[in-house]
Amino acid sequence: MKPWIRVCAAALLWAGLSEGPATALTFERVPDLDEMAADATLAFRGVVERIEFAQAAAGNNQLVPFTIITFDVIEPYAGCRRGERLSIMQMGGPTAQRPTVHLMVPGLTDFNVGEEMVVLANDGEQPFFGTYFGDYGVLRVARDERDRRRVLDEKWRPVSRVGQGFATDGERRCVPQRSDPARCLLTGPTATDAALSVEEVDATLHRVAGKNRSGRPAQTISGDRARFAAALGAFARQDIGELQRVLRKED
Repeated sequence: MKPWIRVCAAALLWAGLSEGPATALTFERVPDLDEMAADATLAFRGVVERIEFAQAAAGNNQLVPFTIITFDVIEPYAGCRRGERLSIMQMGGPTAQRPTVHLMVPGLTDFNVGEEMVVLANDGEQPFFGTYFGDYGVLRVARDERDRRRVLDEKWRPVSRVGQGFATDGERRCVPQRSDPARCLLTGPTATDAALSVEEVDATLHRVAGKNRSGRPAQTISGDRARFAAALGAFARQDIGELQRVLRKED
């Protein structure tokens, strides 16, 4: 069984589907940003334009919720164009029988309309996570109370440059403002490390992304709602043959 199938299986425990959160995603190894970007088939910086919810039929009257996140691309790194509007999809969302109850998969990214984000994705390797290695495959961009553009991790913690790499400041957080998702309020002690700039992120990802060493298209199923639903439904009922057929289907 492929590693991503084992991870998805943990996230789709039916006992927890409608009554509580599913098991958190875990990975044997998470690559650094450069390696992740080099293996991403789709990479960009963009703004969340809308969020929609849908259901995949899994048989025996079971429905698996999933979420469609649509972006306007500001800065393309791989697999897309500037100004393009595109969607990615991830498992999880409101359940069909009880819309106030959500299938939540800890380790997947939380999106909100109006947020600016850096997205790395590879749905050929990880079909149902939306972003590459879950929330490791995103960065957020927001203006703080001093109107400075901040690069943050998925949990809104500032990212700094340390030597040739990046590091997250675990002692601080830029709290998102509900009235304006493009802004946040920085809390915690003053940082001594150099804050990572949006320009540095763009330069780094333009340098390392776009290699697409897998040779796969930018999006295998995550840009097609019907195909994504078919694949997710097949996986949920453990029809691995059908899942592989959907994933391998030529456009």
